[in-house]
Amino acid sequence: MHPDPIRGPHGSGQEVRGPGMGLEEFFKAINRLSWAISLLAVQQLGNTMSSLFAHPDHHDDTARRGNELGNTFPHAMRPDMTFQSGAFSFDAFNPRTMFRAGIQLLQQSADVLKTANPQADGRIAWQELQNKLEAFSLFEQVDSELNISSRALCSLPEWIDRARLGDSYRALWLMEGIGHYYSDLCLRRGDTPSAILSGPLPAASLVPLHAGMGLAFAEWLLPAIEQNPAASLHEFIGLCKANSESGYFGVACEALGLATRNLFPHLLAPIDEALSLMGEELVAYFWHGAGRAIYFSPTNFLPWRAPPWQGLESCFREPPHKLGQDNAVAGFCWALTLVNVREPQIIEAFLKHHAGEITENDACANGIRSALIVWADATSCARCFDALRRYQPEHSVAALWQKHIRQACEKAMEYGGVLRSGRAMVELFRYQSLGELIARANHGDTETRRKASRE
Repeated sequence: MHPDPIRGPHGSGQEVRGPGMGLEEFFKAINRLSWAISLLAVQQLGNTMSSLFAHPDHHDDTARRGNELGNTFPHAMRPDMTFQSGAFSFDAFNPRTMFRAGIQLLQQSADVLKTANPQADGRIAWQELQNKLEAFSLFEQVDSELNISSRALCSLPEWIDRARLGDSYRALWLMEGIGHYYSDLCLRRGDTPSAILSGPLPAASLVPLHAGMGLAFAEWLLPAIEQNPAASLHEFIGLCKANSESGYFGVACEALGLATRNLFPHLLAPIDEALSLMGEELVAYFWHGAGRAIYFSPTNFLPWRAPPWQGLESCFREPPHKLGQDNAVAGFCWALTLVNVREPQIIEAFLKHHAGEITENDACANGIRSALIVWADATSCARCFDALRRYQPEHSVAALWQKHIRQACEKAMEYGGVLRSGRAMVELFRYQSLGELIARANHGDTETRRKASRE
């Protein structure tokens, strides 16, 4: 079943618009990637904020800290939410504006609560929440961040150039957002898209662009997949093949697991069963994406439930077979590493809390190392690892840090170059031995050079 390009994937008969956020898109964004906080989370966050600011007469450390911070906390964002006349325009109640304001409020609240928290793990949890919110906001609000209009004629390379003007971390999530936004725009125009990422695009942009594109295709087709899994999955795979550059097909396919776990979790088993008839690699990509989704799920999003990262247990429990478990674990660790690559203390805390799993299960280490290679590929700069290289972890974590972080940083730039030249970056989006992967990529690159010299 192909989604009707005029009626949209749900056959709603609504007028087709660009990716500007109406009510339907607003609620879709709340669910997308499960990166937005649930209503319960917002309520609990508000309760926590109130406990910090509403009782300045308390003499315990938390209350004093909250009272001091309350003096500098923006008045419009304080828990009493007293709004002065004229503070809002009609545009303030636009769903997109409300969404952006909500994310900003959560980011500011997390910053205050991080400073107010006396426990190291608590501060780490709030910092991790800020990182997730930043990544989500850059992805979801890419048109606002880059001043993109769906009505304006603008080339994909120009959008990418705008994204790369900022720092590397922002650029990574903005480029994934561009891949999603641009692909969604192509789908809404009515024609079956083909080769939409072709052209002279920067090599560093290809991984995030394909990830965003795959997510757009998955969201578009998931309602049809629910009705007819086999036929619609073939259509999804066909779209990914028709629009992926050589060596990046699996990057787009992996996003199906991310979208399914977030938006249609009841389809995990039927899709797994259907994909198992099409090929083991597709199953691996699917569960790797599902593992990334588990990292961003609401139950693992909340700061008071993050350490010791309970979602890792879900990666062992939800997939029905070992192939799925290994890839879900790798995807979970992949997402955690890439989101927090600027914060060594968060990665250190993860290593400390899960030393056993990391030592006994190579999938954890695979996810961490693969994410660092993707980070190196996206930045094309050895300095992107300076913070991780210089960081001195606790003694109890030193050996794990040396093996899985510092050594991985040293190899990431080299491995990224090998995989890109061998058109094998896609292999970082499923669990396998990185040593064997690099050996195969080196061999393939050598054979390619030999063939070229003979010709």
